Amino acid sequence: FAELHSPQSPQGMSVADQYGWDLITIEAPIDFAEVFGGHPEFGNGHGSTDVNTEINPGENYFVDVIFGDDPTDTGWLIVHVFDLDGNPINGAQVNAWGDVAYFNSMTDEQGHTIMELPPGWYEVTAFAEGFEDGYGGSVEIFSNEETSMDFMLEPDQDFELTDFEISINGGDVADIEAGESATVTIEFDDTGAEPYAGMLAIFYDANFNDYLDPEDDINFFEEDGEGPAVLLVDNMEPDENPEIGIIELTLGAQEDDGPGFLTLFQNTSWLFTSYDPDMDDFGNSTATLNVTGFESDYSISGDTDPSTANMMVFAILADSAGNDWDTEPHMTLTQEDGSYHVAVADTGFYLIAMEDGLEIYGNLYASPSFQLVEVSGHEARIDFDIVEYDAMVSGHVTNPEGEGIWDAEVNFRYHDDDENVHIESDAWTDDDGYYELWLQEGYEYDVHVWADGYMEHHNDNVYIEGGGFEYNVTLEPWNNEWGAIEGTVMDQDDNG
Repeated sequence: FAELHSPQSPQGMSVADQYGWDLITIEAPIDFAEVFGGHPEFGNGHGSTDVNTEINPGENYFVDVIFGDDPTDTGWLIVHVFDLDGNPINGAQVNAWGDVAYFNSMTDEQGHTIMELPPGWYEVTAFAEGFEDGYGGSVEIFSNEETSMDFMLEPDQDFELTDFEISINGGDVADIEAGESATVTIEFDDTGAEPYAGMLAIFYDANFNDYLDPEDDINFFEEDGEGPAVLLVDNMEPDENPEIGIIELTLGAQEDDGPGFLTLFQNTSWLFTSYDPDMDDFGNSTATLNVTGFESDYSISGDTDPSTANMMVFAILADSAGNDWDTEPHMTLTQEDGSYHVAVADTGFYLIAMEDGLEIYGNLYASPSFQLVEVSGHEARIDFDIVEYDAMVSGHVTNPEGEGIWDAEVNFRYHDDDENVHIESDAWTDDDGYYELWLQEGYEYDVHVWADGYMEHHNDNVYIEGGGFEYNVTLEPWNNEWGAIEGTVMDQDDNG
C-alpha cells in the first residue's frame, strides 16, 4: 500500500497492491523513467530504469522501488537547470553518484527536480537535448537537510571552424614585463561562416628556440587536462570585441581568464597558435609573447647543479600577511643553462623555492626545495642541487569494501631543518584508486591521504628503502560525527 508516482506518468499518484505491485503508465517514447514512493512505516523509496533504456509505446518495463527503513537518514538534493537566459529546461536529466549508489532524475516544467539521497558525497551532472553537458562537481548531502545546486547549460552548437590570423599587442611578437597585461587578437578569414569559431593552443617555449615545436614545447591546455586546444567563438566569452569576425581577449594576472597567470612568469616565452583538429596540426598562424623581468633594485638569482632547464622557481615574501603570491610576478623558470633570475619588488625575507612544476622530468627534485633569503639588493649564488628520485612508491586507496577511491590525494613528506633536507611528493589516484610517485630512499616519511567524504589517513613512520615500495591505504567514510583532538604542548627543551 505504498503511494507511488512517476514524473514521466500522466496518471498522478497510485497505490501498490497487497503484494507490493503497481502498474504505472509512462508517456512514450522516452529514454528514462523513475518512480518515487512513500510509506508511513518504511519511509521514502525510489527506483528507475537504466539511462537510455529506450522506453517504447506498448512495451512493459520492470522497476524495483527500494524503501529505506529509516527515512530520517536521507537528505534532499534540489537541482535547478536553466539556459543562459535563465529559462528553465524541462526534461533535463540529472545524475548523482557516490561510493554507495547511483541516482538520476528529470526536471519538470520549472526546470526543478528533487532527489532523496543517503548522506555522503556525490558527483552531480546535468544533460539536456540541444545543450552542452553540465558538470556540477562534488556536493555533500546531510541527513534531514536540503542542498541546492544550479546548472546553467550552454547551447550545443556544432561550429564550423574558420582560418584566422593571431597577433599579440598588434604584432607577431610582443614583449611585456612580468605583471603587465597583453591583448590577444584573432581575425577570422571573412570567407568563413558566422558565427566565426577557431581553436587556439598555447605552448611554453621549452627548448628556448623562439619557434613552435609541438613535440618539444609544453602545451598549456593539454597539461591542464583540456585537450590540445580550446574553442573560441566570436562574440562569446571571453571575447571583448563586439565587432564581427574579430576576437580580443586580455591576458593578465587580474583577469579571471585561465591562462592570464602566465604573464607572471619572468623570462619566459609563450607561443599562441591555431589548431586544426581534422589534420591534428598546429601553426597555421602563430604569435609569440615574451615575458621579461621588471625593473627593480632587488632580485634573486642562482644556478642548478647539474644544469637543469625548466625547473619552476618562485619567491614568496616570508611575511605572508603582506604577500599575494598568486598575483605577484615573482616567478620564473630556469633557463637553458640551468640558471634563474627573478626580480622582486621590495626588500625583505623571501622563501625562494624550486620544483618540477611543469612535470617535465617526473623523478627530479631540488635540494633544498626552498631557501630563506634576505633581500637587500641583487642576491646571487642562491643555488640548488638537482637530485634524482630513486624509489618508486605505488599502491591503492580503497574504502572498507575494497573499492578504489578516485581522486584521493597521497602526500609523502620529509623535512629536516637542521640538515636542510626537504623532500615532498604527491599524487592523485585514478578511477581504480591507484597512484604512483617518486621519492628518495633512506628517509622516514610523514604520509597523509585525503579524499572527499572520507576520514584523513596519517602515518608519520613510513621508511622507504629499495627501488620499489608498495603502500596501500584504506579510508573510513566520514560519518559527520564529532571527534576529539589531543596533543602535547612542549617548550624548546621538549619538556611538556
